This record gives sequence, C-alpha cells and structure tokens, in this order.
Amino acid sequence: MTAPMYLSEVSVTGLDMDSPHFVLSMMDGKQYKQHQWLWHLFQSETERKFLYREKTGAQQTSPGVYQRSNLPSFYVLSTVAPQAHLKYVTVKTKSFSPSLSKGRRLFFHLRANPVVRKKRDGYKHSQKCDVLMDAKRQVSGSEPAWPAMEASAKSWLVAQGEKKGFAPDLNSLAVQQYQQHLLPKKGAPKPITFSSVDYQGLLAVTDPELFVAELGKGFGSAKAFGCGLMLIRRA
Repeated sequence: MTAPMYLSEVSVTGLDMDSPHFVLSMMDGKQYKQHQWLWHLFQSETERKFLYREKTGAQQTSPGVYQRSNLPSFYVLSTVAPQAHLKYVTVKTKSFSPSLSKGRRLFFHLRANPVVRKKRDGYKHSQKCDVLMDAKRQVSGSEPAWPAMEASAKSWLVAQGEKKGFAPDLNSLAVQQYQQHLLPKKGAPKPITFSSVDYQGLLAVTDPELFVAELGKGFGSAKAFGCGLMLIRRA
C-alpha cells in the first residue's frame, strides 16, 4: 500500500525587503539553497522525504528591492505535511492520493535530470552521463545536434515509463528548456554540475499502483536540486 502523500504550494509572502539575503540565496538557479530552505518545513525529519520544483523565480527590480509577485514559490510533494514556521512563508497543502486505472490518460509536466550510467576511460566504475550531451557527442560536426538530443531525451523517458508504470504519448511529448547548471558549494573543490529538461505532454497509466508509488519517489537524478517531481492532471 502506498504511503500517504501531500501536495503543497509553498510561497514567500511577507518577507522583509530590507533583508533580501534569503531571496538572494534562492534566486537564479540556487537549487542547493532552495533544498536546504525547504527542509526547514520538515523540522522533525532527518531524511529528505520530499520532491520539489520551483514555480517562479524572484526578480530584482532595483538594488535590494524585489517584486512581491515574483518571490520564490514551489510545488512540494511529500510523505509528511510541511509546516510553515516562519512568518513570511505560506503553505497550502492537500492530500495527494490519485485514484487511477490502467489505460487512464493524464497531462503531465516533469522537470528531470535524464542520465544513464556508462563506463568511461579512467574510471573503475560506471559514471552518470547526461543523455542529451552523450547524444550530442555522437553527432558529426556538420549535422544539427538537437534532433539527436531530443530523441535521446524522449527515449530516456520512455525507458522510465517501462519501469515505472506509464507510457508517454510520443505524438504529444515535448522536450523543452534544456539547461546545464553549475552550483558552487562551500568547501567543495569542484562545483556541483547537473542538467535539467522540462517534459510535457500526455501519458497513459500502464500500472496504476506502481505509477503512484513512483510519483512519490520521483524520476531521474538531482532530486535535491528541484528535479524529479511529475505534476499530473486529468486529460
């Protein structure tokens, strides 16, 4: 039986604009800071039991001034209901227990870090490899790289679905917003690097119980950096 889950919208609403350091730490791809901050909503938990993705980014209008409508906000899927302990945070939470049947079609949106493990020269063990960059390296210099990268990204999602109870509709599947992220981390000799891709389209549920369980676990890697949460709604 799948553990209870909660889907929340977490918004910054009452921040003191004279102290913008909180916003700065979560702007412009600071996913590591976002993850650390969101964990404060689960003070009793010692392990991460949530997935998240950012809805909007804060925008600076002038030095030290931010538009309130553009302050950070997030979707959070968790096994424990988050609690707002700070006055400038609003949390709206509802139970997430989709009742699905085999063959059910859903609209979905997923921000994922699509990687595969491959053996690389100089490494004893297989290494995580960005599937889009791997596809790009295999394209000759005279050919456009994106068609191969897009096809590789779609193949990765199809493979995920085969193992996790869903089948994306390739006619509607769109691969968008491919980004490479480089995040400096204090005390680390090298920055954290990962890529993200936004997928959206239709899917068919092939194994309802498995699919719901995998929604709670997330898809792909880099879950601590805002990847892996699939949002679904009725088609």
